[in-house]
Amino acid sequence: MPDSDQVPADWIRRRPAGANAYELTALWLAVLPALLGPVLFGAVRLWSILPLCIAAWLSFLLLVLRPFIFGAEVPWSEPPGTLTGLVFLVYVVARIPGAVAPYEAMLRALMIGAGWAAYITVANLAGRGGRWTWVLGAILFAAAMNGAYAWTQHMQGSRAVLWIQRDISYGMRMGGTYVCPNHFANLLAMTAALAVAVLATPEVGWTLKVIAAYAALVIPWPLVLSQSRSGVACAVGAPVLTGGVIAARRGAKSLFVALLGLPVLAVVVGAVIWTQADDLRGRLERSSDDWRWRSEMWRGTIQMIRDAPVWGHGGGSFHLVDSRYVRLLPGRAAVHAHNDYLHVGAEYGLVGLALALITGLAMVSGWLRVALRSRHEKNARLAAGALGMIAAALAQSFVDFNLHIFGNSLVLVTALGAIASLSHATGDLRNRWPPPRIGRGVAVLGGLIALGAIALAVRAWGAHVGVEWFARRALERGDDAAAWRAAQRAAAWDPHAWSPLLVQADLALRMAQTEPDPAKRNQRLDEAAALCDEGLRRNPREPGFAHLRAQILSLQGDDMAALEAFRQLVAEYPNRPYFRVRLAAHFDRMNRLDEAVAELQEALKWMPEDEHARRYLRVLQLRVSAGGGRPATSAP
Repeated sequence: MPDSDQVPADWIRRRPAGANAYELTALWLAVLPALLGPVLFGAVRLWSILPLCIAAWLSFLLLVLRPFIFGAEVPWSEPPGTLTGLVFLVYVVARIPGAVAPYEAMLRALMIGAGWAAYITVANLAGRGGRWTWVLGAILFAAAMNGAYAWTQHMQGSRAVLWIQRDISYGMRMGGTYVCPNHFANLLAMTAALAVAVLATPEVGWTLKVIAAYAALVIPWPLVLSQSRSGVACAVGAPVLTGGVIAARRGAKSLFVALLGLPVLAVVVGAVIWTQADDLRGRLERSSDDWRWRSEMWRGTIQMIRDAPVWGHGGGSFHLVDSRYVRLLPGRAAVHAHNDYLHVGAEYGLVGLALALITGLAMVSGWLRVALRSRHEKNARLAAGALGMIAAALAQSFVDFNLHIFGNSLVLVTALGAIASLSHATGDLRNRWPPPRIGRGVAVLGGLIALGAIALAVRAWGAHVGVEWFARRALERGDDAAAWRAAQRAAAWDPHAWSPLLVQADLALRMAQTEPDPAKRNQRLDEAAALCDEGLRRNPREPGFAHLRAQILSLQGDDMAALEAFRQLVAEYPNRPYFRVRLAAHFDRMNRLDEAVAELQEALKWMPEDEHARRYLRVLQLRVSAGGGRPATSAP
C-alpha cells in the first residue's frame, strides 16, 4: 500500500477482533509512566524508574508486533523528532562500553530509550477514536491533583511528601508529591501551557475543557507556594508563547496585537506575584547567592567538558566525577549540573550535545509547522500548546535538571505524543504504510530491542530491590546474615550490578574486624578485598569501594599503603569531609598526631556542626599538648 497522508478510519480494511483491546493495553502502558512518575516523587530513584521503564518498553513491544499479531499491514506514524531522537539513542547506547561506569550508562540509556518508546507508542495509538483526549485529560487531571495535594500540605503546615519528610533545607516550600519544589513547579509550568491550549481550542469536547479549566484554576497557588523562580517564570512565559503562536496563525494583525498585549499581561501577572507572594519575593531578592552557587557548578562542568570534549565521560557519570571539578558547600556533591545542556555535554560530549539539540530543533520545527500551517484549527492550537510545553521544559533546563527527572520528561513526551496522534489521524503529519517485508523486518528488530531493554530493566530492578529493600533493611535490623544472603542473591540476579558487592564487601570487613581467629580473619579480609576489586572494575568511581580498600590495607598492617589510599580518597572527593576524618584517624593510628589534627581541622571547615569530629579534635589536641600518646586503636 502506498504512503498516505491520512490514516483511514480503520488501519486495515477489516479490523480484526481484539485489535481495540490490544491497542488500548499498549497505549495505557505507554501513558502509565507519565501518570505514576510524578506521583512517585517525580520518579528519581531506580525503584520507581525501572518499573516505569519496563511499562514503556512493553508498550513499544506491543506496538511493533502488530503486523505479526494481526497478520496485516499496519501504518507507522513518525512524530516530530522521531528519527533524530533515534540517532541520539543509538549514540547513547554506543557510548556505554567507553563510559566511566558502563552499568550507570546502561541505566541512563534505558531511561532515554523509554521516553522515546513512549513518545512513538502514544503517537501511533492515541489518534484512533479520540483516545488522545483521554490521554491529555489524564495528564491534566493528574497534575491538578498534585497541585491540590500541595494546597493540603500548605494548609496543614506540613513538610510531608507521601510517607517521607521533605528535606529541611527547603523550608515550607510546597512541592506536592515531589521532594524538590523546583521539579514540581516545572510540571505545573508545562501543564499550564497545555491547559491554556486546550481552553483556546475549539472542538476538543467539554470533558477535556472542564479538566483543563480545573487545572488552570488549581495550578497558580501551588506554583507560587513552590517559590521556584524559574518555574514561575516558565509558567507565565509558556502560556504567553502558546498564545503568541495561536495569534501568529490568525494573521499579522493578531500577531501585532499579541506582541503588544501578551508581554503587558505577563508583566501584570509578574507584578501581582511580586506584591502578593512575600516568600517568593524573598527568594527572588536572594537570587545572587544561588547564582554564585550555580555559576560555580557551571564552571566546573565546563572544565569537565574540556577534559572529554568529543565523546564525554559517559552516561550517568556526572555524579561520579563531579568532585574532581566542582567545589561546593561543605558535604555537598553536585550530582547534576543544574543545567541540562552542560550536563549532556559532560556525559555525552559535544557530539551527544549536538545530537540532542538537533532532536530538540526537529521537534520544535515540526510542531511549529503544524501550528502555523495545519488545515485544522484544533490541531494548530494544540500544537501551540506542545510548543509551550517544550519551551517550559527547555527554558527551565538552563538553570535546573528537569529533563533528568524521569517523571517530568515522560509527562512531556506523552502529551506531545497524544497531540501528534491527532495530527497523524487528520493528515497534518504523515503516516507510512511500509511494505509487508519491511514492516515485518521493523517489527522483528523493534521487538528484539524492546525485549532486550525489558530484560535489562527487570534484571537491574531486581538487583536494586534486593539491595535497598532487603539487604539494607536487614542491616538496619542488625541481621548481618540475612543482609549477606540478600546481597548475594542480588549479585547473582544481575552479575553486572555493583551495589550488591558494596554491601558484601562491607559485611566481610565487619566480620573480619570481630573475628578472633587470625587465619579466618585474613580470609575475610582477602574476601572483602576481592569484592572491592570486582566492584571497582564495575564502577571505578564508586568511593565506597576505595574507602573499604583503604580500611582493609590498614587492618592488614600495611599502614603506608593505607595512608596513600586515604590521601587519594581525599584528593578525589574533596566535597566529602568524612574521608578527611578517616585520614585523620589513620594518622592517629600511626601516632602522627600533628597531621591528624590538621586533617580534622580541615574537615571541620566543611562540617562545623559535627560534634563527634569536634570532640575527637579536642582529644587529639590534648594528646599533642601532653607530648604525644599511644596510637588510637579505633577510628570514629
